[in-house]
Amino acid sequence: MSSVSPAARRLGVAIGVAALGAFTLVGLPTTTQAAAHANAVPGLGQHIAVPAYIPLTDGVSWNQLSSGSAQLGLVIANVASGPGGAADPGWQTVINATRAGGATVLGYVDTGYFGFAGAQTALGRTDATSWLVQAEQDVNRWYAYYGASMGGIFFDDAENVCGPTATGQQYVTLYRELSDYVHTFHPGSVTVLNPGVAVPECYQDAADVLVTYEGADSGYLSPTGDQVPQQWQLDADPDKFWNLIYDVPQDDIAAVLGQSKQDNAGYVYVTPRTLDSNPWLAAPAADYFSAELAATEVTDHQAPPIPPKPYTTAVSPTEIRLGWTSAGAGHAVGYTIYANGTRIGTADNFTPADTEFDVTGLQPDTQYVFTIRSRDEAGAASVSGPAFTVTTEPSFGAPPSAPRPLRASDLSSASVTLTWSGSMDHDESVAYYDVYENGDRELTVDPGTTAVTVGGLAPGQTYTFQVGARDTTGTLSPRSNLLTVTTQN
Repeated sequence: MSSVSPAARRLGVAIGVAALGAFTLVGLPTTTQAAAHANAVPGLGQHIAVPAYIPLTDGVSWNQLSSGSAQLGLVIANVASGPGGAADPGWQTVINATRAGGATVLGYVDTGYFGFAGAQTALGRTDATSWLVQAEQDVNRWYAYYGASMGGIFFDDAENVCGPTATGQQYVTLYRELSDYVHTFHPGSVTVLNPGVAVPECYQDAADVLVTYEGADSGYLSPTGDQVPQQWQLDADPDKFWNLIYDVPQDDIAAVLGQSKQDNAGYVYVTPRTLDSNPWLAAPAADYFSAELAATEVTDHQAPPIPPKPYTTAVSPTEIRLGWTSAGAGHAVGYTIYANGTRIGTADNFTPADTEFDVTGLQPDTQYVFTIRSRDEAGAASVSGPAFTVTTEPSFGAPPSAPRPLRASDLSSASVTLTWSGSMDHDESVAYYDVYENGDRELTVDPGTTAVTVGGLAPGQTYTFQVGARDTTGTLSPRSNLLTVTTQN
């Protein structure tokens, strides 16, 4: 077995075709860090997380993924390098069945390294805004097509450095925006980001879960360079990390999963399939998959301590900073935070200091009830700690002015470019512009963006568009003029 090039270690594939893309490498620690961590978490409980780019005709593989195993955690659905152009009854059936079996189903969305490596969107654009717009539209389609069976989004083709310069944050800020977009408009959803290699600590809050290895067995057991986990990853909550290893003989399952525990990966997937045959196009044979599931299970009869009641150190109309004392939390490695009973994120156990978690995307002047559960290395969870109730501050001040005039240009059979003038806000800064298509919010962009190209339209159809502004307190502007366009045939 031989290792593959970094460009090949990506899930960015059309069904049956591997997509190769360039990305930037970053210097990483040596293997001595991983060796020092060996046996530090021998009882680490894990879940299998599967990139299921499996044809609907492979009923055997899909039945395995809907079998109801307690060890099956995440399953990526990928219709056509994304959600496709319409809801598909066949995909609805397998997504529903997989969700009913207990797994969280993630929709595949390509981010194309935000165009920084030259990748083009479906409309042939390479700029970061166009990639952000396409990704948000793909997110919307997954939830529109498959509804409550969708449990989150998998963002592929991610950069693995913070920004284009040593001190820059441009790249990771874009991924945070995408993750926040999903959390805000689809509460309870899990977000996953796939750099495919180890990443610096700036990525800790870029998504709920990070894929920090995607490659062959040989590179995993003998890692070098960017395959070696960084120290912050070894010390963090294991549920933050997902490792994907292909070309793994059945006799190597125990060794590979043992390494994944040492690498602090709470989610893992191994397959005997190779890159030549596309490792994600079928589930392993039943006996192989059973061995994989069994190897991740840890029996733990002692639940971690119940976390104390949280408190708040900052409240605004749209954000709350929660804190709680983690001292004395025993063998807890992380926490799961809930708002009104819905999971909203996880946090590491930074014993002995207090732990903090920023809750964003809230509604002004709204009451929320927060609870926290702790988790240990074996995956056991405590019961919920005491509830903490808090009301966000009301929005205040005059609303931003309406973005206008809204204009259309470059109208084609499948897309239109929208432009508008920036809003004025005399009390707070404009935080976002929301683009509405046929009355429904379709996109959210930052305040520096006043032009977007909306794709995925149907030929010869009439659409209406408006744009509205939101400031940092959640105050909404009036919407722009209503713009009506009819796409070309």
